[in-house]
This record gives sequence, C-alpha cells and structure tokens, in this order.
Amino acid sequence: MNVRGAEGAGAAGSDAKERRAGGSPRVHFEALVAVGESAGGGFEAESVDVSPEGMRLRTAYLPEIGDRLLCRFDGLGNEVVAEGEVAWRSPEARGGEFGIRFVGLDATTAEAVRAMCADLDAGPAEASPEEAPAVPRGARVRLHIEGLGSPMKARVREA
Repeated sequence: MNVRGAEGAGAAGSDAKERRAGGSPRVHFEALVAVGESAGGGFEAESVDVSPEGMRLRTAYLPEIGDRLLCRFDGLGNEVVAEGEVAWRSPEARGGEFGIRFVGLDATTAEAVRAMCADLDAGPAEASPEEAPAVPRGARVRLHIEGLGSPMKARVREA
C-alpha cells in the first residue's frame, strides 16, 4: 500500500472534486479494495483518494450510479469494511473511475475511517534513508507488472 499527502493530487481529480457534496478534505490513498455488490459478485478496484464521506476508485469494471457496494480494504493496519453508494462514474478506455459515498457506517467503522484520513493527512514523518523502516513481513503490497491491466496482490516475505 502506498500512502502520501494529498498535495499533487492535481488535475486528474479536479472534476471529480466538483461532484463532491461534503466539505471534508480528501487525502491521497492507494490500496487494493475488494468490492462486492449486494446482489452478489464482486471485483477489485484501486483506491485513489479517501475522505470520511467516501472514496474514489479506479477499476476495469464500472458499476452504475446508485449501486450499493461493500468495500473491504486495509486501513493502515486494520481491515475496514464499509458500505457505499456509487455517486458518480467516469468511463475511460479500459474501465474508469467512480466515487462512492459511505452510507450506514457504524460508529467504530466511521471512527476508523476518520482516524485513517487524519493519519494520512498528517503525512509521513521525515526520516533519513538509514532510519526509514523496511516493509514489515506479511504486509500487503501491490505488484505492478508490465503487460497486466491491474496490479496483483502480494504479501511481503522478506524485505
């Protein structure tokens, strides 16, 4: 998982920001998200950014506006399971992006998402290369392999 502050989120998300109704800032958040539809089936998406109100996702499969989806992702060490409703979609040549608005979050999940956004917004602590922590064993990562349309899930065996 790759996380960094929202600066530089740039033009790719500028029109998506206009579709947002809320006032909470988005933070850049890259993670694999297992997305399941309430009617069955499911697919994998890559998150682009997140706020306490929702998430922007990129995928090869675009759901319809209004679809209710169950999203499962690693929220900085804790698995987060959140239900959302597709608020917008932007088709591209291969799939595209869509935004979900979180709905019906219980207090624990809502607090976990808020805390995750606050941690991401604070940004990583500055450290010299010698002090930079290695990726821990068992951590979930994405492998980008040339020729594949989407990243593969993997777990770190050795760093």
